[in-house]
Parts: sequence; C-alpha cells; structure tokens
Amino acid sequence: MSDFIGRHEHDEMVKRMEDEHKRLSKRITTVEEAVKENSKLIISVHDLATSVKKMQEEQQKQGEKLEELEQIPAKNWNTVKTALITGIITAAIGLVVGALGF
Repeated sequence: MSDFIGRHEHDEMVKRMEDEHKRLSKRITTVEEAVKENSKLIISVHDLATSVKKMQEEQQKQGEKLEELEQIPAKNWNTVKTALITGIITAAIGLVVGALGF
C-alpha cells in the first residue's frame, strides 16, 4: 500500500503541474510572438532586397544614359574635325586648280 500518495501530496503535485503548465504556456506565447516578429522581419528584408534590386537596375539604366550623353561632345568634335579637314582639303584643291588655271 505504499504506492498510494496522500491527498496533500496529490494536491501539491497538481499545483506544481499547473504552475509548470502556466510557465510553458507563457514560453509558448513568447515564442509565438518572436516567430511573428521574425516573419515581419523576413518580409521587410525581402521587400528591402526587392527595392535594392530595382534601384540597382535603375542605376544601371541611368549609367548607360549618362555614358551616351558623355559621348555626344566627342561625336560633335569628330564632326567638327571632319568638316575642318574637308574644308581645308577642298580649299587646297581649289587653290591648286586655280593656280593651274582650270
């Protein structure tokens, strides 16, 4: 008969189990809240990564446009050089033809 426990011991064991249950419930609630916060953080990081990717693509497009704009003065200078050389050659040929009397 020594396997049986008394009423007082039983009540004490029930109280301990209830206290443990409350403690575990609080821990579960805390973990659930942490998981929710982590989920929000994951979503925010994903949104941030998407935003950074879009900004990178836009920056690349702007870089290409800037490069095109930087080429315009060089193209204009090449056109001016071509016109000057053509003018000088035309004038030289005109002088030679004029001197020869054609």
